[in-house]
Amino acid sequence: MPLAVRALLALVLGFFGGWVVTASAFLWYMDKANIFDRDGGGAMGAIFIVGPFGGAIIAIALAAVTVARERAKLKRSEAGLPPEPPSTGWRIWRALLSAVAAFLAAWFFIGLNGPYQISDTARMLVNDGIPALIGIAAGLWGYRRR
Repeated sequence: MPLAVRALLALVLGFFGGWVVTASAFLWYMDKANIFDRDGGGAMGAIFIVGPFGGAIIAIALAAVTVARERAKLKRSEAGLPPEPPSTGWRIWRALLSAVAAFLAAWFFIGLNGPYQISDTARMLVNDGIPALIGIAAGLWGYRRR
């Protein structure tokens, strides 16, 4: 796949993924800070202002990292060197980012009065525990994948 196509794919996926994660993080913050949003302005700000802004930042960063890594691979292959394995620091960052993204997505569907909302004594454990376990599992999976 050409470098331009990979960069464009990283840009598009980074934008929409960043939008979802940023909007979910903002809604999670509003929930944990007990911000009362009677008219829905905070939620609209999360979806239409904070989400796209965070998505744009993440998309640009992801596209830049993709281009830099692909160019480094191309230079190594032109020199006849084997590809360089990813560093441990990159694996740890990927695991942390996977865990946070999975936690926020799971919280969005479970804890935000979604169809899986629990309303008995185990509510706190389920609402905060399941997304945390999903986030930890995603982080470990991302770390072990490489």
